[in-house]
Amino acid sequence: MFENIFDALPSIANLTIPALIGEIFTEEEREYSRTYDAILKAIANGKQISTEITSYLYSLRAIPAQDLSLVHPFLKILQSVGLIEKIKIYDKNKFYYRHISPLNNYYYYLDAKYAISERDSQQIQAKKVLELKFPQYVEQFMMNLLSKILGSWPEKIIEKDYKIDIAFVDFKKIKVVVEVKWGQNITEDIIEKIEQKMNNYYCRKILIVLNEENLPRIPKNLEVWDAKKILKNL
Repeated sequence: MFENIFDALPSIANLTIPALIGEIFTEEEREYSRTYDAILKAIANGKQISTEITSYLYSLRAIPAQDLSLVHPFLKILQSVGLIEKIKIYDKNKFYYRHISPLNNYYYYLDAKYAISERDSQQIQAKKVLELKFPQYVEQFMMNLLSKILGSWPEKIIEKDYKIDIAFVDFKKIKVVVEVKWGQNITEDIIEKIEQKMNNYYCRKILIVLNEENLPRIPKNLEVWDAKKILKNL
């Protein structure tokens, strides 16, 4: 069943996403569709800060100048119609944007990389991309799930030397930090790096993995949540 879903998703995305997006905007707004399309591609392709999105759009000549003020109105509209959302970067006056729907992200990533809106998608290649992107979608799901469980807004920690996938903050104080390593071969070296960066925070620490039994050892001072434990506690 799982394999069938993976096989079907490329065709489903290619058939449904453009039609759904087209229905969202009114006739008056369709002249801006190229800009909306470029923004959605940019975000799916990892350009998630407004300055990065602006540079990407200017490189495509979707905007006449590399000016944030030209992009922010489009970002607000895409937020208001429920296509994208923004997550605060902890302790910085910055946000990063992401697709609310993983399926939208998947389609626009394929279009940014392989122009699937202009040609038939190749099933084998599209499936490989989905497998590559799947841990990112699990991270997004876990962020939303834990936000509801903990009753707190999620943020992301981006420092000069490291990043932490998820942080839950209460009045600017970090309460929980979370790393998601789903479907990866987690080595001793990876565990050590996780421990080192988590040591910077004096709070609850969680590592989310597919299967705890596959870890070379249990990390120090971290809770380990795997699929069985998450399902058991829902």
